[in-house]
Amino acid sequence: MPIYVLAVYRKNEKLNITATEKRIISQMVDQIVEQWALRRVRNLSKSVG
Repeated sequence: MPIYVLAVYRKNEKLNITATEKRIISQMVDQIVEQWALRRVRNLSKSVG
């Protein structure tokens, strides 16, 4: 699975993320993982069939 950088903050800009930001990032990660898995399945089925 590829690695994605979702957000980058300099230390003096953002020390901690809020609960809302954590939830949003978690949802984004879930969507990325789901899309990557679907793409992988499609690519595997193309190589077999």
